Amino acid sequence: MGHSFVYNKNIETLEKERPLTRKELLMVAQQQIMPLDTYILRVIYKKTPTKPTPHIPSLSSRDRTACINVESFAKLCKNRGIALGRNQMFRWLRECGIISKSKSTWNMPMQRYINLGVLRVKETFVIINDEQVPKFSPLITPKGQAYLLEKLMRRKDVG
Repeated sequence: MGHSFVYNKNIETLEKERPLTRKELLMVAQQQIMPLDTYILRVIYKKTPTKPTPHIPSLSSRDRTACINVESFAKLCKNRGIALGRNQMFRWLRECGIISKSKSTWNMPMQRYINLGVLRVKETFVIINDEQVPKFSPLITPKGQAYLLEKLMRRKDVG
């Protein structure tokens, strides 16, 4: 019964009709809570309605081929008038707390931004002294490209 249940109403209205199961309550709560990143982007666009929104091709964030590395993102930003190279982009991401500064996890995305769907990690293996060693690279999702581009455009000292 829980799978065919429509959650278009608020919890109070639904509970007046009949008692909800715990599973149904959790499903209603998940659907009614707006993800934080969506809320942030809506607030940004509401505050600046006259500014054009950054144009990122609308690709599914689940399409792994749509993720780009930091160097490609820096080139994308350069085409939009934000003059940052790859190294300056990494430095800016570290200063903003988006990627790690510590030596043990250098340039690794912070878990918060992975959970938001802004960044993901690509793992590859390299051979050093006849031993396979994992190498991690941060990738920026299409959603992350829009988020970071907007954040960069709002900065006054970039570009």
